[in-house]
Amino acid sequence: MIIQDPFSLKHLPYGIVDFQEEQPHLCVRYRDLAVSLEGLRRHKLLTVGEEITRSRNLNPFLRLSPSHRSDLRARVKELLAADEHLEAPGATMELQPYPLDDSRVLCPVEARDFVDFYCSRHHAFRVGCLFRGPENALPEQYFHLPIGYHGRSSTLFGSGRPIPRPQGIRKGEPPSFGDSQRLDYELEVGFVLHGHHGRLSPEEAWQKIFGVMLVNDWSARDIQAFEYKPLGPFLGKSFATTVGSWITPLEALKAWRCKNTDSAHQVLPHLAESEPHHLDLPLQADLTTAAGDTVTVCRSNLKNLAWSAAQMVAHLSSNGTITTAGDVIATGTVSGPEKGAEGCLLERTEGGKAPFSVGPEQRTFLLDGDTITLYGGHPGVGLAPCRGKVLASE
Repeated sequence: MIIQDPFSLKHLPYGIVDFQEEQPHLCVRYRDLAVSLEGLRRHKLLTVGEEITRSRNLNPFLRLSPSHRSDLRARVKELLAADEHLEAPGATMELQPYPLDDSRVLCPVEARDFVDFYCSRHHAFRVGCLFRGPENALPEQYFHLPIGYHGRSSTLFGSGRPIPRPQGIRKGEPPSFGDSQRLDYELEVGFVLHGHHGRLSPEEAWQKIFGVMLVNDWSARDIQAFEYKPLGPFLGKSFATTVGSWITPLEALKAWRCKNTDSAHQVLPHLAESEPHHLDLPLQADLTTAAGDTVTVCRSNLKNLAWSAAQMVAHLSSNGTITTAGDVIATGTVSGPEKGAEGCLLERTEGGKAPFSVGPEQRTFLLDGDTITLYGGHPGVGLAPCRGKVLASE
């Protein structure tokens, strides 16, 4: 998926860059330039505190009031539209061109909490069929609440960081400890949150979402299968989650807001939506082997969800919990109804029974040296790619 002009003036995603003096700056990406808000501040083109523009993550920026962030964004757009950034020496830096990663771009947030949901019924049904058969594929509560679990925020990594093959306990007679033999990716979308304490309606929850990024929640299926009963995912999921290095503000995607087109299920009053909170967002996952052969393993769309991000956040908040600026929720695997829209290899290969070709090689699950790259977006607003290469276990 090659998106035309992915970082246009109407996009301007936010990220953290080790800038020219090798200190982290808050930046927006404009085409293949990192535009430093610290550099613009130094030239008195922006009114914002240094503690916001010189930070190792976006969290201080996310703690600004909505009106302050909105005014700041409007001012940055005005400066870029007039090319005033070019008249501020040291305020810009060239980056590796899209869709490549740049090692100077850091993981954009420091999440205190990470919640992974299970909101694609197509994914849930296919996986449920593998383990429980079609009659019992979906959990009984599936259409009553957006199912989720708390992940491990300490292993959220920025795009491009290699992923060592995890080790763990696998089923057998007797069970054994060793390398995962069924390493998988998951095509997901993450939402970065503002801080809040207390219950939210879906409309209020939508206002607590700052932006969007691609997420690969790597999964060791053999470790996960042996450990997940009764409390769900644990070590088979917590070793690594890769996120895109630039966060797309939710407002940049407002043209593609849509209603739930996937599931017409009844919901409890506290999860009922009066506005459209789904997003029409094409997604793609590519697998590249160590030899350089590439195949697209999934094409899907974020609208293929039974629950919206607003409902996920509303449900998360419904017991009075606390979120902090920079917390991340993820959709779970975003699969579609058609063949080729399976958002992980567990689905694509029917649990390892249906291998597919990548050049002269065959795959059921990931081998050392394989790279997964996730893409998404529309012309003018392309999400930053999310890429990770599998290495041998450490």
